[in-house]
Amino acid sequence: MLSGELLIALVAAANVALLSAQNGISLSPANVGGLSSASVSGCCQCEDAITNEEAGVITIRVLSAGGETFRHIYEMIETGAREFEVEMDGRVSIVVEEVANLNQLADEIRNNAILDVAYFDGFVSNPGVVGSAVTRGGFMDLSEFVRESLDLDWLDILPAFRDSVLVYDGKPYMFPLDGDVHSLFYRRDVLEHFNLSVPRTWDEYVEVAKSTHGQTFNGTRLDGSCVGRAKHSVGQYYANLVLSSHSQALGTKSGFLFDVQDMTPLAGEALAETIRQLEEQNRYGSEDELETIGGGEDVSQNIKRFIADGACVLTYNWGDNFKRHLSSDSKVMSVVGVAPTPGSTKILDRSTGKLVPCTAEICPYGEDHPDIGRVNRAPYAAFGGWAAAVANNDSPLRQRSTSDFFAFVSSSRESRLGVIPNATGMLFNGQDPFRSSHLIVEEWMDQGYTQEGVESYLDTILTSLSSKNLALDIRFPQEDKIMDVLDAKIHDHLKRVRSNKIAEADRERERLAVANAISDEWESIIKNYDNDGRGVEPGILELYQKSLNIYKPPHDYNYIGNMRYYGWTIASIAVVLSLVMGIWVLKNRSNRIVRASQPIF
Repeated sequence: MLSGELLIALVAAANVALLSAQNGISLSPANVGGLSSASVSGCCQCEDAITNEEAGVITIRVLSAGGETFRHIYEMIETGAREFEVEMDGRVSIVVEEVANLNQLADEIRNNAILDVAYFDGFVSNPGVVGSAVTRGGFMDLSEFVRESLDLDWLDILPAFRDSVLVYDGKPYMFPLDGDVHSLFYRRDVLEHFNLSVPRTWDEYVEVAKSTHGQTFNGTRLDGSCVGRAKHSVGQYYANLVLSSHSQALGTKSGFLFDVQDMTPLAGEALAETIRQLEEQNRYGSEDELETIGGGEDVSQNIKRFIADGACVLTYNWGDNFKRHLSSDSKVMSVVGVAPTPGSTKILDRSTGKLVPCTAEICPYGEDHPDIGRVNRAPYAAFGGWAAAVANNDSPLRQRSTSDFFAFVSSSRESRLGVIPNATGMLFNGQDPFRSSHLIVEEWMDQGYTQEGVESYLDTILTSLSSKNLALDIRFPQEDKIMDVLDAKIHDHLKRVRSNKIAEADRERERLAVANAISDEWESIIKNYDNDGRGVEPGILELYQKSLNIYKPPHDYNYIGNMRYYGWTIASIAVVLSLVMGIWVLKNRSNRIVRASQPIF
């Protein structure tokens, strides 16, 4: 005999398989694996949910990134869930489940979208999944809720997030839980000692790293730069950061990876120059840079070498470097400087694929410097920050309850402790500022941060996120494959350079070859997706334009609507009558009256 739980699970799995087949979606091993660990378990809670709702309690199921890598995100949502239940006096019960990687989470979101009734009421993910989810009808349009919710306080959210990162095709689909943008972190004391300036360009970044690498300062041997570049970590984000300053100059909506008019990859000399810059940075980094991860974890090269070891001069990263620099295990304490990430004096000419000097015309958002010329910066909202979305195929009551929960977690009062942690503590959940109310200097000082440091950090955050040339991640289907190609090929090239397997004289040619190989694979990924979804789903170009909020449907020049059908009908009748009358005249051409009226006969 099958148990009730097992029977429910089997029926759920069969329904997913049937719906997947009807919608042309294959259940890959990753999908099936995700279904067994999350969707099926969610379905097995349906009986409990029905029982609870009959008792006046609404049970909301949320699927979040988790596992060892994203444990802090899961715990943030779990903590918020318990506090929300208290806030609602037990009328709402929140069940938070987790999956260990983002690809599995994306599969779960897609599976959830094709069902008649959602397994999960909400999701916590990065905004990169929004294009794929909205295309399949998986996320609810939050426009009405945004207008009504006082707890969410939409206008308090920084414009970069409420106008771009959380929006798709002009509509908001996600709640912000975190605000991501890369910043430059540097040792103020080391730069002062060696009489060096904060780098304004990537060339200057390399010069500072070169000047300090291997030097001894206060008894410590220095690395000029420390950026974790292990494969399958976050190397693609660091590559995007450098590339964006060479390929995007006309504003956020012009894109930095693909041309917004025809999806031509913005690679060529821009990507080749990016690879050269990464080579030089790696040259003045630690020996194990290509084997250690980046990001905000304790073992990250960017954190460990810079803060715990105190042996690094420059790095770029998310906000973790600032929030951790006064922690009890820090060796850098109050000597950390923060600035916007460097830029470039050259920009990609998209018509030729060549790099050309920046001018006011082609780099309108650049800044002029008397000694080096015009510098183009493209601050990068890498990863986009964690965000939450509500299932579109849910009941209005459950959608409202899920929205209220996410608005609660996103609210200024609830998010404050995560965004502004105690400076000397050890509890960091990775949340960075995403609201104007997170930028109050006094609140950071109350948590133990110095005024000078806070003002530098918050000014950098605000300057970067206010830039009209802010670079956004791609947010359309296949973005994970596109980023995997970038990460793997650049990492493999850097490893060959580091081990001297590429002669110095051959490196320029190799860089361009790698850039072209990446471009070719990107084009292949896009072509395959468009061919597979032809006639069923919009093409990648349309989805890309929607992600940048610039899509305009093809113009219909028919201004008379269905009236044309009446016109065709009348014209057809006229033609038929003309033919009939012509034949009648021909047959009766001997008739005296006809002959009189038709002299030709």
